[in-house]
Amino acid sequence: MSIKIRSGNLFFLLLLFLLCIVYYLFFADHYKPLHHLNKNQLPDFSDDMAYQSFLSAAENHLEFLQEREKSTLIVLGEYQFSIDQAVQSIREFSEEIHRNPSPENLQQYIRENYEVFQAGGRKTKRKREMLVTGYYEPVFVGSLTRTGPFIYPIYSPPKDLVSRKIKGKTLTGRMTAGGFTKYWTRAQIEKENVLKGYELVFLKDPFDAFLLQVQGSGRIRLRDNSIRTVRFAASNGHPYNSIGKLLVDEKKLPLDEVSVPRIRKYLDRHPNQLQRILNHNPRYIFFNWGTITHPGAAAVYFLLRADQ
Repeated sequence: MSIKIRSGNLFFLLLLFLLCIVYYLFFADHYKPLHHLNKNQLPDFSDDMAYQSFLSAAENHLEFLQEREKSTLIVLGEYQFSIDQAVQSIREFSEEIHRNPSPENLQQYIRENYEVFQAGGRKTKRKREMLVTGYYEPVFVGSLTRTGPFIYPIYSPPKDLVSRKIKGKTLTGRMTAGGFTKYWTRAQIEKENVLKGYELVFLKDPFDAFLLQVQGSGRIRLRDNSIRTVRFAASNGHPYNSIGKLLVDEKKLPLDEVSVPRIRKYLDRHPNQLQRILNHNPRYIFFNWGTITHPGAAAVYFLLRADQ
């Protein structure tokens, strides 16, 4: 049996085939989470921080790797590396850093001895972008006693704060003569002084106290210049409402200008609106003292200098 293809149909098939090739080469999204770069594609590896910070990170990462099973494989794109290879790589790089190389020599060392991978990023309308996040912990000046300008308290969890499972949901509230009820809102806590005796530390700015609750943790520089850390302990169980959105909805700020500095500036200029705006968020956070450490992505804890 023979198949006959007319010349017009053949031309159409060839054209379709060529269009598919053009699309694949120039328009298709060949996404890969990691791209292996050749020597001509390597970026600038300049580092404006002290080498000691890298050595500390390398030491912690070695500790993490050495706790893994030896059979574990580290996959980077199309490459696979053993735990031993990764450990040896970090040790050799640390030895080079100990020699305190110049920026130029460090660049050359990386280019000659390491394989470099580039993250694929996420697709946008025109290009791929990489979103890099970091842990931010604010530092506020505070006092262990209410004195001078330090009059805005941060509270530890009160004894009447309880949780109950109701209809399969865990709810936070307090017990009254009439039974379980919602806990005090921010407005009630601020106005009625219902948490007297649970003050953990005092700040000198009400917006700082609010920001600390939004962040969930922070550092307090005390009057003797020592640093202590507070950590999230509990909440009053109320939902979070954004004061930034409130200012946009009330046409006090345009959406593209909403930021912490811009909100602070607005509140400084309109002190008569401060409490109303802060009370828009009924959620209230309670804290305990903590240590100045944070777990990294590898679940390894590292110490941060107080001046960072």
